[in-house]
Amino acid sequence: PYFEDESGEGLRMLRRILITISVYDTELSYVQGMNELVAPLLLILKDESLAFWCFVRLLPNLRNRLLTLDISPQLSSTADLIQHFDKELYEHIERITCGHWLFCFRWFLLMF
Repeated sequence: PYFEDESGEGLRMLRRILITISVYDTELSYVQGMNELVAPLLLILKDESLAFWCFVRLLPNLRNRLLTLDISPQLSSTADLIQHFDKELYEHIERITCGHWLFCFRWFLLMF
């Protein structure tokens, strides 16, 4: 609900933070998935400036991950792990996704 309304304050603050980050760090600029990381900060802190500076402090640890676009090794490893630990789930996912594990993409943006 906080980001649901297109004209709501939550979404406006999120946009302003993302734009400011792209100006603040011109080398990194905006990278797909930043909104997934900034939104929870904003939701919890409810303060635009504080959420921005918290994210800035996280950037050194996130930089390489945000700039790495090739997630195929992680997708492959995930498939292998699920196949090993839960063969039934693996077979179900293979059957309904035709072998594409891209649904895991958000997991990697948020977890690693």
